[in-house]
Amino acid sequence: LQITDYRLQTADHRLQITDYRLQTTDCRLQITDYRSQTADHRLQITDCRSQITDYRSQTTDHRLQITDNRLQTIDHRLQITDYRLQTTDHRLQITDYRLQTTDHRLQITDYRSQTTDYRLQITDYRLQITDYRSQTTDHRLQITDYRLQTADHRLQITDYRLQTAD
Repeated sequence: LQITDYRLQTADHRLQITDYRLQTTDCRLQITDYRSQTADHRLQITDCRSQITDYRSQTTDHRLQITDNRLQTIDHRLQITDYRLQTTDHRLQITDYRLQTTDHRLQITDYRSQTTDYRLQITDYRLQITDYRSQTTDHRLQITDYRLQTADHRLQITDYRLQTAD
């Protein structure tokens, strides 16, 4: 029963909401009045645009100043072209430096000729290695002689085994 009473209260609240909607419609009327005010404000904007057009007439004078400034920048571009002429002179210096590098390349070729001499020395050292190998062949003969001795030593070992068999 209390819930039904509460629903009745909510029905009254809905009536209040509908009354609030009536208030919002009144607020829309106020908004329409505000739009009428904004319409008057648009008239002020058009007046402000007329002022902007007057300012644009002033800006045309400023554009003339900008064109005068561009004339000055054209003179500055001439300075840039003069600087480019200087850079071309610097490129000539770079070409002179490349000529120096060609001289340095000649030095490198001379250094390569030295390395060829060093390679000749290496070939001489290889000849020494071959001579050393010829000595090692004699040493291998000694090793073979030592193997012959070890063969005699194996005979002794076999003799020792024969002794252990006794």
